[in-house]
Amino acid sequence: MAIDILKKINILYVEDDDNVRKELTNLLSKLFKNVYTANNGLNGLKEFKKHENEIDIIVSDINMPELNGIEMVKGIRLKNPDMPIVLTTAYSDKDFLTDAIKIKVDAYIIKPIDVKTLIESLQKIAQHVYNNTLLKQQKLELSNYKEALDSNNIIIKTNIDFEISFVNKLFEITTSFTNEELKSKSFSSLKHSDMTSEVFELINKAMNLDISWNGIIKYITKDENTFFIADTYIMPTHDEYGKTNGYLCILSDITDEQSKKRNIQMAMMKDKGDIFSKSKSDNAESFVKVNELSSKVETFENEISEYKKRHENSANIILDLKTEKKVLAKDLSYYKKIVDASEHSTSMAAKANKDNADLKSVLKDTEVELKELYKSSSETLENQKDKYEKKLKRLTTEVKIFRENIGNVDLNNEKIIYWKEKAKSEAMRVEAIEKKIIETKDESFLKRIFN
Repeated sequence: MAIDILKKINILYVEDDDNVRKELTNLLSKLFKNVYTANNGLNGLKEFKKHENEIDIIVSDINMPELNGIEMVKGIRLKNPDMPIVLTTAYSDKDFLTDAIKIKVDAYIIKPIDVKTLIESLQKIAQHVYNNTLLKQQKLELSNYKEALDSNNIIIKTNIDFEISFVNKLFEITTSFTNEELKSKSFSSLKHSDMTSEVFELINKAMNLDISWNGIIKYITKDENTFFIADTYIMPTHDEYGKTNGYLCILSDITDEQSKKRNIQMAMMKDKGDIFSKSKSDNAESFVKVNELSSKVETFENEISEYKKRHENSANIILDLKTEKKVLAKDLSYYKKIVDASEHSTSMAAKANKDNADLKSVLKDTEVELKELYKSSSETLENQKDKYEKKLKRLTTEVKIFRENIGNVDLNNEKIIYWKEKAKSEAMRVEAIEKKIIETKDESFLKRIFN
């Protein structure tokens, strides 16, 4: 771990003895990231100024020509008061020790240099330098984070009693309250009247448990007619002993976002209302159409019932005609027998012939009447067939139009299903009756059915 830290450290080594400097530089180069060297105090000061932002530790001899180590360190302290410095001294240099103490030297190594002692001293200093570097980096990151947080969020700080101690600039811009106006005021005084006190009861409960709290709070502004809504994050702050000493409130203004949500919700509610009203209106129209269709189906059903009655009457008439035909045929046969039996009697023959002629005339008239009846009945049958086919076609078209008009009306409605099946059933019944009429082979039936 220590070696890893040394590899992150840069050293400036100042020594006027070339052999010592060369030998120790070779050793240090294997342990440290970079080793800068100088052969006297003056050059050492120049080298420091050249690499001021890179050098982490300085190792220097004291007794050197042109500028000794003490004077060089004084020059360096003017630039960097905290630079870690290790001085290598001989016993004869004790006169410089007082000055070395004054310039706050971190360590002293007695010559001839014990490499192990030097490395141990450098490791301690390197650890301290590394820790300071991390601390500076963390402070910089914390500063950047704080700046980013402060510029994009509303910050409120309070003491342990939730009395405001600080608000940032963004809070002042948002609410028009100044930091001075709010100092020592209760945090709950910023609550809008729309908010219940239950929210702050939950916040106090969380703070007493030393945990953070997050939720949405509506706040007042200096203008009584305005407000702002913020996603609020509150967490406890602690002193160096870990004891809670206040609270930090971080607010993210979501007023516009909430307003947009409300507008969207209102629009959705309006759309739902419009859809409901339109659906209700469409349903009312659909029920009217259903009632109209039901009335037409009922009328059609009545016409079919009347048609069945006519069919039954026609069947009875046909039966009577058949009976009458049998009686006439029987009479004709009887008269023929009388003629055959009475040919010897002229008077009776004349009378029989006359009766026979009269009967033939009646039969002939009957046949003509039957032909006319057949012709008339056929035409009537065709007309009735066309009539009911047209009526069925018109009713089918009306049902199709009705289906198109009702759109999304619930076709599973029991009443609609009932009438739909009823119309379908009656249409099939009419079609079956028509087929039976057309398929009838009895000419007498066809002649008499539509009389």
